[in-house]
Amino acid sequence: MFIYGTPIDICHPPTHGGDLITTIMRGEVYLDDAHIPLINSEEEYVRQRYFAVAKTIAPDLLRITRSEAAEMIGLSKRQLQRIVKRFMEEGIEGLRKKSTRPNISPNRDT
Repeated sequence: MFIYGTPIDICHPPTHGGDLITTIMRGEVYLDDAHIPLINSEEEYVRQRYFAVAKTIAPDLLRITRSEAAEMIGLSKRQLQRIVKRFMEEGIEGLRKKSTRPNISPNRDT
C-alpha cells in the first residue's frame, strides 16, 4: 500500500558498482535519499534536470527514454545526454548551468 508522501525504496542492479537505491516520494524519482533535501533547495531548472536524469537511469519499471526525458524539460536529446554525463561525473553540481565565457580573451587589453 502506498501512502502519499511516504517514500518507497526500490533496489535495482547498479550501472557502476554497489547497490543503487531508488526512492519514489510524492510521485518523483530520487536516486539517493541524500538527494531529497539537496534537490529541494535547488533552483527549478536544476530540479527538472534531476528528475529527467533520474528517470533515464532508474530501474526498468520507472525508466523513460532519453528522448522522452529531453522533451519533458524542453531540451534536445544531445543536451540531455551531456547533462546525464555531467551528473554521473559531478553529481548534482553537474546539473547547474555552466558559464561558456572564456577565461582568457586574446583581444582584450590587460
